Amino acid sequence: MNKQTILGALCILVAVGLYCYQSFIAPQPPPPPVKPETTVTVPSGEGQAPATTLSNVPKIEDVQTQALDKKLENTYVLENDYIAVYFTNFGGAIREVSLKKYARAIQYRDDPLNHPYVFNETTSAIPYPPALNIIWEKNNINAEDATVSYVTEEANENVVRFSANIGGIRVIREYTINKTGSDKDPYVISHKSYFENSSDEARNIGEIYFNIGTVSPSLADIGGYSLTFVFNDGNKTRYEHANSLSPSTGFLGFGKREKFKPYDSQQNTDIAKIHWAAVKNQFFTAILIPKTEADKEIYGDSVFAKGVDFSSIAETQDAKYGLNGSIAFNLGVVQPNTSKELSLDYYVGPKEFSRLQVLGKSLDDIMDFGMFGFFSKILLTMMKWINQAVPNWGLTIICLTIIIKLLLWPLSAKAARSSKRMQKLQKPLAEIREKYKDNPQRQQKETMLLFKEHKVNPAAGCWPMLIQIPIFIGLYMMLRSASELRFAEFLWIHDLSKPDTVAQLWNVPLNILPFFMMTSSFIQMRLMPTPSTDNAQMKMMKWMPVMFFFFCYNFSAGLTLYWTVQNLFSIGQQLWTNRMPDPEGDQTFVEHPVKEKTNKWSKPKAKKK
Repeated sequence: MNKQTILGALCILVAVGLYCYQSFIAPQPPPPPVKPETTVTVPSGEGQAPATTLSNVPKIEDVQTQALDKKLENTYVLENDYIAVYFTNFGGAIREVSLKKYARAIQYRDDPLNHPYVFNETTSAIPYPPALNIIWEKNNINAEDATVSYVTEEANENVVRFSANIGGIRVIREYTINKTGSDKDPYVISHKSYFENSSDEARNIGEIYFNIGTVSPSLADIGGYSLTFVFNDGNKTRYEHANSLSPSTGFLGFGKREKFKPYDSQQNTDIAKIHWAAVKNQFFTAILIPKTEADKEIYGDSVFAKGVDFSSIAETQDAKYGLNGSIAFNLGVVQPNTSKELSLDYYVGPKEFSRLQVLGKSLDDIMDFGMFGFFSKILLTMMKWINQAVPNWGLTIICLTIIIKLLLWPLSAKAARSSKRMQKLQKPLAEIREKYKDNPQRQQKETMLLFKEHKVNPAAGCWPMLIQIPIFIGLYMMLRSASELRFAEFLWIHDLSKPDTVAQLWNVPLNILPFFMMTSSFIQMRLMPTPSTDNAQMKMMKWMPVMFFFFCYNFSAGLTLYWTVQNLFSIGQQLWTNRMPDPEGDQTFVEHPVKEKTNKWSKPKAKKK
C-alpha cells in the first residue's frame, strides 16, 4: 500500500468521523423557546429605586452587594419600524433589543412583528447584564447584579435619560434612536454618558467598561461556530471565536480546556486604540462605536471578551456557551466643577454587508468572509441583485450558479474537450499501464509522450476546478452568514441557511440534497476520465464524491444546492461537448498499439554477433 492510498484512506476516515460527530455528538437545535410577554412600565416617577450615593468611587464588590429589588425595576421603550429598544433603570442601560423585521423562530416567520428576534434577551432563566451597562471592574463583567439603580430623569418617545450619584460623581446616561424615514440607519442607537464632578475635590474615575451585550448562538449554528468577538484597532480587524474562550473537550484530547479563558487586549502591547468592537452570531451583531467629536478623536483603550455559561439554562441546554464583550475607556481624573463626556453609537441588527459598508470604519469586516472575501462580496452583491427580479432565494442561488457557469464557460469547455479526447486514449493508456506495470518511471514517460503526440493536456481539466475553489470558499463564507437566507423556503427546504433535514432516523438527520450532490458528482466523475496512471489514485478519485458527501452532509442547504446545480450543468456541458465535433481532436486521435520503441528513452536492442 503506497502513501497516496494511506493518505486517501485517512481523509475518508476523517470525513466519516466528522459526519458521526455532527450527527451523533454535536448538539442539535433545541425547540425554540416561547418568549414571555414583555411588560413596559409607563414612566410615572413612582416606585423607583432610590438613587445610589456612595462616599467614594465604588469597588465592584460594593455595587454587587446592593439588593436590587426586581419589583422596583422600571422599563421604558424607544422604537421605530425596525427595532424596539427596552431600557431599564438598573444600570441606566439597555435591557434588550427586539428586531421587528426578523422572526425569533421559523414558525413565526410570517409574523415577525409579534414574535421578533431579541438580542440580549432577559428572562428569569437568562439573567443577562444590560447592554451598555457601565462596569467598574472587568473581572465581574458578567455578574448579574453588577449594576447601579438609576433615577429616571426623562422618558418619552424621543429620549430616555437616567442619572445616579456614584462616588461623588453624577453620572447621566442619555439614549435616542433614529426614526423611520431619516437618512440615518434605523438600527443605530445613539448614547451619551456624562460624568459630572460638582464637588470641591478631584475625583479619579479611572478605567470603566461599557458592556456590548451578550450574544447567543443562532438555531442554525447551535454549536456556536460563528459566535465571535470582533474589534478593530485602526490597523486591522481581529477575531476571537467563542470556542477559543470557552471550555472545550478538544480533539482526541488535544486542546482540552476545562475553564473559560477570557480575552484581554491589554495583554497585547501592539493594541493601543479601539475604533469599535462587536459581538456576533451567524446572522446578527451588536457593535459599539466611539463617536468622533468635533474637536477630538475618541477611541477605546482596550477590549475584554468572555464566554458565558448556558449549561444551567434549561430552555437552551443544547447551546452551552454564549459570548459577552466590552470596551474600556480610561476617563482618569475629573477636576472639581468639571465634567467628561463619552458619545457612542450602538448598532444592533442584521449582518447586512451593504448596510455595514455604508456605516464605514471597516464595519463590513464583521462579515468575516476570510481570505477570499473579494469573491464573497461580489457574489453577495450579485445574489441580492438577482433576488430583486427573482424573489425566491432558492431560485436566486440557481440563477447565480448559472451566471458563474457562463462566466467560466471558456475554461470549462476547454476542460470538457480535453476530457473528450482523454476518452479516446483510454485503450492506449491501458496498454501502457499493462506493458510497464513493473516500471512506473517508464510508464509515466510513455504516457506523457502519448499525451504530447495527441495534443492532450492532462492538466486542462484541473484549471476550472482550481478557479472554482476560491469561488466556492467565498460562496460558502457568504452563504453561512447571509441573514437574507434565514428561514428562506425552497421546494421541501424550510430554511436555506440550515441543512434540509426532512426527518430523523435513529437520531440521525436525513438530509436529501447531499444525496443529489453525491450522485451528480459520481456521474460527473464518470464523464471526465482521469489521466492518472496510478491505480490507487484512480480509486481514490472515484471515492472522492463519497468523502465530500460526509464532509458536506450538514452544510447549509443553500450551499449544497449551489454545488448540486453546478454539477448538473457540468454534466450537461460534458454531454453537449461529446456530441459536438472536434476537428482538431478528430484529426489527431488515431488508436494504435504502443510499440517498444516509442521515445528517446527507449534503450536500443543489443546487436547479435
